[in-house]
Amino acid sequence: MGEENVQLIEQNVQHNTEDIRELKKKVERVENDVSELKSNHKLTQQSITHIMTGLDELKAGFKEIDDKMDKNQEKQFQSYKTFMWKVGATITGSIIVALIVFALNIK
Repeated sequence: MGEENVQLIEQNVQHNTEDIRELKKKVERVENDVSELKSNHKLTQQSITHIMTGLDELKAGFKEIDDKMDKNQEKQFQSYKTFMWKVGATITGSIIVALIVFALNIK
């Protein structure tokens, strides 16, 4: 019976050794997966940072274009306003001159 116990213990040790080897392989696979996930996460973060930088640049560019358009509209409005004052002054002056000429011709 002692020999059977020794064989049983040897079989248990062999099974335990095989189980430990399998578990080590599984742990290695999990560690590899974690390492791969970390690498993918880092690449994703870098991509997001790059995209955000590009969006910030686009936002600044659109703001600059918007400011230029606002300034251009102001200049156009000022030019239109000045032109209308000149037209108004010319018409008013013409009417005054016409009234004076008409008044002088009546006498």
